[in-house]
Amino acid sequence: SLSMIYRYIALLREVGLMDAAGGTAYRITDRALSLAGAAQAVGTPLAEAASPVLHRLRDEIGETVLVARRAGWRVFTVDRVESQKPVRLQFEPGQAMTLHTGSLARVLLAAMPRPDREAYVASLDPSVRSNDHLTPESLDAVLADGWTESFEEIDEGIWGVAAPIRVAADTLGGLGCAAPIYRNDAKKRAH
Repeated sequence: SLSMIYRYIALLREVGLMDAAGGTAYRITDRALSLAGAAQAVGTPLAEAASPVLHRLRDEIGETVLVARRAGWRVFTVDRVESQKPVRLQFEPGQAMTLHTGSLARVLLAAMPRPDREAYVASLDPSVRSNDHLTPESLDAVLADGWTESFEEIDEGIWGVAAPIRVAADTLGGLGCAAPIYRNDAKKRAH
């Protein structure tokens, strides 16, 4: 019944999973999308397949490594293996992140079909859209190079580097490293 629907909507709004979108329209919130991402991350075989690689890479470079995948216009951390050195990061498994900020997100944005990624970039605020990292040429270069890096785009003092995880022509996710800039000078970052 209509009254039951309104009770469900009120409950979903109360717990932050739905917002009013004007008039009688409602929309799912980012919190709901994060929960969906978390559920997807828990059930994905990508985390299981990536786990030995994440641990080996963390042990080799001594920094935090992550694996993420794209769902629509969001990126979700699937798994991460923490550095054994102190570092504080924003990435939590299942957490939704923007598709245009940071190296891990950017490799997944670059891998999208060109019309989809252009639609995404066009949807951004003009001040964000003007970022040099989001030009068609820049994203094409990320795709061609097979990797990218970022400096303090998500967390202050953090450098990130990422590459896509590909099977044939399909990009299944991204593998990235996030580390303090002060522990990773240009020479170390080049390796």
